[in-house]
Order: sequence, then C-alpha cells, then structure tokens
Amino acid sequence: MFANSITTLKRLIQRLLRSLIEFLTVMILGLVATFLIVLPWLLRALALMGWLAGTFLAWLTVSNLYSAFTPVLPLIALTSVPAILSVALVVWLFYRGQQGHLWGAMALWGVIGFLVWKGSMLLTRWQYGTLVIQVLPAALCAVLLLYINLRWGLVIRARRFAAREFTTTKDRP
Repeated sequence: MFANSITTLKRLIQRLLRSLIEFLTVMILGLVATFLIVLPWLLRALALMGWLAGTFLAWLTVSNLYSAFTPVLPLIALTSVPAILSVALVVWLFYRGQQGHLWGAMALWGVIGFLVWKGSMLLTRWQYGTLVIQVLPAALCAVLLLYINLRWGLVIRARRFAAREFTTTKDRP
C-alpha cells in the first residue's frame, strides 16, 4: 500500500511537471510571437525617436557652435536648417514614392545627428577647430553657388537657345 501510494504520487508529480513544462513552453512561444508581431512597430517607434533626436542634436550643435559669434536673428535662421532638412527628407521620400525607405532614412538621420553632435565636441577641442567652424560654412556656400552658376547656368542657357531655335524655325515659311 505504501509503495502503491509512492508510485501514484510519482506519476502525479510527473504529470504535473509535464503540464508545467507544456504551460511554460506555450507561454514562451506566445511571448516570442508577441515580440515578433510588435517588433516592426517597435523599430518604427525607435526610428521616429531617432529622427527627432537627430534633428534636436543637429539643432543643438548649430546653436552651440555659432551662438558665440552670431547675432540672434541669423542664429535663429541657422538653427532652423536642421529641422527644415529633416522634414525635407521625409517629404522628398514621399514625393519620390519610396515610403519603404522612410523608416531607415529616419533612423539614419538620427545616427547622422548623433555623429555631427559628437564630432562637434571633438572639433571644439581641436586647436584650429574654431577656424574650421567659422570658415567651413562660408567656403561650402561659395563652392555651392559656383557649382549652381556653372552647372545650371549652362543648362538654362542651352534650354533658352533650344527654345529660340525652335520658335525661329517654326516661324520660317
């Protein structure tokens, strides 16, 4: 009788352990499935937060670097550039019909904002960092204006010339 009770108790414990293992397996698989279902939305939320953080860090970098020697109104205009660029990135992707790249671009913008912020800290510690901070924007703007004038000036002149040729040959008898 005593041995029979022990074997019955042993079988009961085995069944309970098997039921507990099955329950834990179902729970773990449910958690994994829930995680896999939520993962895309979690990554999108992280990309959105990265985009906002990157915009803020770029704004903070511009504000910190140029606030010492820039008047208030130009500084406000200058600090609005990162926000305009971040919104322009999203609008451009929608305009191009590439919404599939939106979340990756937003996450990349966050990484770029962080790298710009971290790089600005290293730049300010460098001996010639302030010179680079003061000269680089002016040099980049000058190069950009030259490029626009040279490249697009030729394109616009060529279009005008082609339009003039078309209208003059069209008017001939």
